Amino acid sequence: MDATRREAVNEVMIRSLLTLFVAAHAASVFAQAVVGPEVVSGRLATSVVALPFPAPAVAMARDRAGVAIAWSMPVDGIERIFVTRLDATAHAIGATVIAPVREAATDAFAPSIAAAPDGEGFVLTWLETQRAANVSTANYCRFDAALHATAPAMLAFEFAPLVPPLVRSGSSTWITANRRLWRVRNDGELEGPTEAAVEAADMTIADTPQLVATDEVTTYQRLSYCIDRGSCEAAGGRVSGTFCRSGFACDLPVVTGHVQFFAMLWTVEALSLDFGGSNSAAIENDGRDTLVAWLNGSQKTGGDVVAARLNPASRFDFAHAARQVIGMFASDGEPSRPDIASDAERFVIVWRTRTPDGTHDIAGAALDRDGHVIPLAIPSTTADEREPSIVAIGNGTFLISYEKREAGARYIAGRIITFGARRRLTE
Repeated sequence: MDATRREAVNEVMIRSLLTLFVAAHAASVFAQAVVGPEVVSGRLATSVVALPFPAPAVAMARDRAGVAIAWSMPVDGIERIFVTRLDATAHAIGATVIAPVREAATDAFAPSIAAAPDGEGFVLTWLETQRAANVSTANYCRFDAALHATAPAMLAFEFAPLVPPLVRSGSSTWITANRRLWRVRNDGELEGPTEAAVEAADMTIADTPQLVATDEVTTYQRLSYCIDRGSCEAAGGRVSGTFCRSGFACDLPVVTGHVQFFAMLWTVEALSLDFGGSNSAAIENDGRDTLVAWLNGSQKTGGDVVAARLNPASRFDFAHAARQVIGMFASDGEPSRPDIASDAERFVIVWRTRTPDGTHDIAGAALDRDGHVIPLAIPSTTADEREPSIVAIGNGTFLISYEKREAGARYIAGRIITFGARRRLTE
């Protein structure tokens, strides 16, 4: 260890001891995070379809036996979904299986996975598309603890790309697709559907589902001067009439981000933001509060990563919830969204940010119940790291996984993030 690093470590140790001394009469200590080394898969085939909606590159969930991960890649030129289990060090264990499909000639992609209602195995949802016909179906199946799959069943059908279906588990397991909700019974059959009011970008389960959606609202602003028709249309405006002697009144579009929150048994709450862009929001529940996080800024300029905490006492008043900046993201040319996990002590939020050389790194932060923000020191590399997903493993441990592109090759990478146990201090 060099002298500079030794001094830094000593300073951190002294500062930590002073903090513990000062906090001797406090209720608890929120520990710093330790980010483990990167675990990288073998080389994967490059996907042949693009996601129709910003989403993590992989899907992860935890049942009683441990964590499973799902991702898509082509087999003989047709996209398929793969599922395998991971151990506590983020390495694959056991068999890797290919999820069943309803139609052999369709691309299967955009997986979402959650624990089965009984905690043994998983429920998987995905999209299937027919390239030539532009037809999409949302589907689901169940895997037992050994990753043996049931036959797939269809949830929704459209003559256009669907937003990917989502499945989440909490006090029960739910699926959302095409503005509808289904509850998964212990035998794998569905109850529903119920109207969901929004097309979910993400979902969490408390006693009932809570969904978050994002879209863009375009309004038009009247110019105070008159211009010719061609100049107006070239600027993306619309001519509203001949109100001038030598030209036209021109209305220019103003695009505003719009985030919607929906909880069953409650009305839809909406929040209009002062930016345009196609980034999406994420949502998670820690057993008490709900956290919504989104990239608050134009993709052309970058901006803040913002979180809003909701609780039942406020009747989930999303539009008036206090917002808190937890990080930043750089300007980018592609839509993205963060991901959130909770271990009931803290929320951990991760997202993608662009680097000066045009690649991306993974950034993150932890947010405790008192609103303290702890940035995660996730080591950066020269590779292009994209669309992270995160899952709580337990005992203050999280697993973050993301797609990694390097030298024209595609991989899945992961890191273990560990927090010290929350300790109760006595005099």
